[in-house]
Amino acid sequence: MNKISLQQLFIVFFIITSLNSCGFSLRGVYNISDKYKVINLQGKMDDDFKKYLIRSFQDANITIKTTDDATILDIKNIIRKKNIQSLKTNGTVDKYYLSVGVTYRINGDTYKANATGILNFDENNIHANNSEQEIIYNELNKKSIRIIMIKLQSMK
Repeated sequence: MNKISLQQLFIVFFIITSLNSCGFSLRGVYNISDKYKVINLQGKMDDDFKKYLIRSFQDANITIKTTDDATILDIKNIIRKKNIQSLKTNGTVDKYYLSVGVTYRINGDTYKANATGILNFDENNIHANNSEQEIIYNELNKKSIRIIMIKLQSMK
């Protein structure tokens, strides 16, 4: 090995060691305790939310079963809100504040996951606004699910 590649190797080793020592882990990789590897999923949720939640469970190697020994995850409600954040000088809406709030229970204990976003409103393109709003709500659903997964990860 020449001198430059040794320096590069040392720098890469130093960066990896630094990231590891501070507890850094890649997004999407959840270290869920074996106690929560089998989930009994209950509650009412829309198809998109359920699809993203099941995908997150699969990525974390969590099995969904309705057995007695499974951890009960009960989605109590999912609330979508849309409020005006700012107005233009002529009184029309400029931005909306979007939020998704999920109330859920894990083995009887109640928790909340909240995610927020902003929709810039274009009065000349209503159809694009509706599409963008749905995209933002889907991202907020995913963010809420990440919060649920982090909660499961923190429980031992």
